[in-house]
Amino acid sequence: MKRKWWSLIWVGIIAILLYIALRKINFYDVYLLIVYAKIEYILLSFLAILLSFFVWALRRVYSSINAFK
Repeated sequence: MKRKWWSLIWVGIIAILLYIALRKINFYDVYLLIVYAKIEYILLSFLAILLSFFVWALRRVYSSINAFK
């Protein structure tokens, strides 16, 4: 029962912080920025994110291999 209350408190705190962070954002302006952006730049950003995940996965694999030698 105690754990349930702590979970509800954390959800409440996160909801309040999320509201504070997002309350002054005009989402229509964000939409317009995304619509007018060049598709090449959007694809390049997704490629950079995927490449960073791939590099971190390789780093983890090779660091765990070296840990057991």
